[in-house]
Amino acid sequence: MVISRSDFACSRSPLEMTQTAQDDWGVKRTTARWRVRGALVAVAVFLVVTQPGKAALAQPTLPTGSVAPYPGSRTESEIVRSREYRADLLGFVALGRVLWSSGYDQTVQSPKVWPRTAESYGRRLLTRSAQLVAIESVRHGVAAALERDPAYVKCVCEGVGPRMGHVLKAVVTDFDMEGQRRIGWPRFAGALAGSMVLGQLQPDQGSAETVAFRALTTIGGSIIGNTVKEFAVWERLTGGAKH
Repeated sequence: MVISRSDFACSRSPLEMTQTAQDDWGVKRTTARWRVRGALVAVAVFLVVTQPGKAALAQPTLPTGSVAPYPGSRTESEIVRSREYRADLLGFVALGRVLWSSGYDQTVQSPKVWPRTAESYGRRLLTRSAQLVAIESVRHGVAAALERDPAYVKCVCEGVGPRMGHVLKAVVTDFDMEGQRRIGWPRFAGALAGSMVLGQLQPDQGSAETVAFRALTTIGGSIIGNTVKEFAVWERLTGGAKH
């Protein structure tokens, strides 16, 4: 058997292969970091644009039965936290979130060490369910502590444009008990908690970049749920059934 010089040229030593893998990983980490930074900048700009001025935030507490100053906000007497917590854990929107996220993980095979099998899908379904429990438990807990409305409330405005504006604002804001928009710290805390839990339950998903990116996608993904609730998509499909 004759071995030509070209055979040696095409071969790569283990050291060279290791170096190439490290370079690829470095590129992926840099890309992930820029994505996270870009998403954070976008959120920050949106918060600055949508936050009301100091004069608006200084309005007094509303008397019982009065109309809240912002369309789509509610008075404290309309909020039943335990019922809304159960709906966010067991409702149709929650089920859709878990099925979608676990199905997406199965399609792209995330994490990679879990093959595309029925058993692995069961693992993805369970871990995504645990993520949902963490998200909603922390979000509702922080909302109660900060006296925020935990639910998405449909806008009383008319027209697709204003209603979609309400949908988008609700991604990063919520309402306090005076009916004023505030930065949505409960949603941010819940998204981060859920991402951290998922990072502990799924292999190779616990890096800071991955946790931050998943938290941001969770926040952004709430646009879908808000849209479904705003335009009563599920109620239209089921003839009036809620959650």
